[in-house]
Amino acid sequence: MNVVRSLFFILLVPFLIAFVPKQGVSQSIKIGKQIWAEKNLAVSVFKNGDTIPHAPTKEAWVEASINKQPAWCYYDNDPQNGAKLGKLYNFYAVNDSRGLAPEGWSLPTINDIKELMSFYGGKDGELQDTDRKYYHKTLNQLKRKFRRSKNDSLFFSEHNYESHDIKEIRTIIPSDQEMIVSITDKISNANINEIEQAKVGDVVGPIYFHDKIGIAKITDIKTVEFATVRHILLSNTSDNKSKTQAKADSIVEVIKAQDNFEEMVRLFSEDPGSIERGGVYKDFMRGVMVPNFNDFSFDKPEGSIGTVSSAFGIHIIEVLNQYKEERPEVIFIKKEMRAGSSAATRMKDKKQWILYPIHGVTKNSFKAPPAGYRSGVGEFIGKDSQAVFWLNTILEENKLAYIGLISGVDNVIINAIDQPAGGLSIRCIKLND
Repeated sequence: MNVVRSLFFILLVPFLIAFVPKQGVSQSIKIGKQIWAEKNLAVSVFKNGDTIPHAPTKEAWVEASINKQPAWCYYDNDPQNGAKLGKLYNFYAVNDSRGLAPEGWSLPTINDIKELMSFYGGKDGELQDTDRKYYHKTLNQLKRKFRRSKNDSLFFSEHNYESHDIKEIRTIIPSDQEMIVSITDKISNANINEIEQAKVGDVVGPIYFHDKIGIAKITDIKTVEFATVRHILLSNTSDNKSKTQAKADSIVEVIKAQDNFEEMVRLFSEDPGSIERGGVYKDFMRGVMVPNFNDFSFDKPEGSIGTVSSAFGIHIIEVLNQYKEERPEVIFIKKEMRAGSSAATRMKDKKQWILYPIHGVTKNSFKAPPAGYRSGVGEFIGKDSQAVFWLNTILEENKLAYIGLISGVDNVIINAIDQPAGGLSIRCIKLND
């Protein structure tokens, strides 16, 4: 009977071995000219077979850092997370001379990541057409949601790339681009015409700014006062204000006598932004200039010449024109266009991110799950919103580079971590044959 049992066990062993999880990289995927592991690393031994210490508790994790020893753990110390997300490793495990990556594989360098980003259409620090197409598609979908929104303030706070009070962001669209003071980022005349032809409640765009893209919802039509003036600035300090005022009064008398405002601008103005235009500020709205300047421009009749003071100095102003127009009031939703956005969206595993940006589907996907990380004091952070990977590049002593992918952030973060105790994921790249 014992012989039968022994024979049965011997025959069963090969089948049991087949179901034992192997140490290393079981699946890979070709992305451009690179071959990447399809899943995060989950080994518990170094390349030479030595065991990597498991540090599940906070105390064990911190102690490993203090003693500069390698360590790994599962997120939340849950083996089920390990099966799905791989393991988290500290700096000393990554930097150990025994080698953490399996035979034939390596941790990626910063240059490997940049090559990956380039394949996906993004280059470090340089916007590509693929980036612009991504944002254009994103804003087009957001446009439909903004149109249906019943709470513009809430929608703005959730989707604008900067945090502003909704009352401050409502903008009156200028009548033309000659206007000097209008909105933070000027838009094209074509966009202005599109907004003018829209009705209250419509959303137009996407609208391209310098390094941003946006959409605009028309919230109201208002009567707006505009003025055009010309201006000479004489800067002053507190100890010579009376002398500056006397000089300004003398210039005003000369201008009234000789009608030579432009000549006086060239001779005396200290406002470099307007000298080449003969001191002219054209078509600005009431309320955008400093108070005294604003009041003189709108409350004095056309043709008036006089002086006002401000924190900048003494202003000599001539009112050239005043008028009113019906202008659209809008709320802009803006997003900063970042290089590599196309790469960031395609590196995230579409099925596993809760807040996944709109993106183009690709068969060659990096498939990074939101795996979170472990802080230097042993806290687990960001399981549903962040993926952070060690890189094989030391930027400074004990500062290993990493990449980060974050839910709602549409670019790849590349930086160096100064906490060797942090626990990050690893995604291996195959060594060149």
